[in-house]
Amino acid sequence: MGCAWPCNLWSAYYRDMFSVWILTLVSAAATVLAVLCGRGRIRRNPWVGIRIPAFFSSDEAWQTGHQAAVLPMIVATIITAVIAVIATVVPHLDTTTTILITAGVVIVGLIAGAIRGSRALGTGEKG
Repeated sequence: MGCAWPCNLWSAYYRDMFSVWILTLVSAAATVLAVLCGRGRIRRNPWVGIRIPAFFSSDEAWQTGHQAAVLPMIVATIITAVIAVIATVVPHLDTTTTILITAGVVIVGLIAGAIRGSRALGTGEKG
């Protein structure tokens, strides 16, 4: 006799979709932290924030760099959310590919944010 409802709820497909949604939440959380760092709510520290030396040169650099980093991170979060919704609604998509694409978007968003923040510090631009 097989397991009905509880086991079917956590089939491989749902576990994979859970992973996609977790990656979306990680992207959103990183974006929120960048916003808080950019607004000065989270000061320079060794635990939270973008970890590149230019951001640590001063409190102003910390805020300016994070302010500039927010836009690419927001874009990445929106893209991951769209991927998660599509992958949840269209169950025939390859879940491994979906997870890898979602993870790639999160990583690219973080790297693009760090690059944009670093450039803002180099040119004196904000956001």
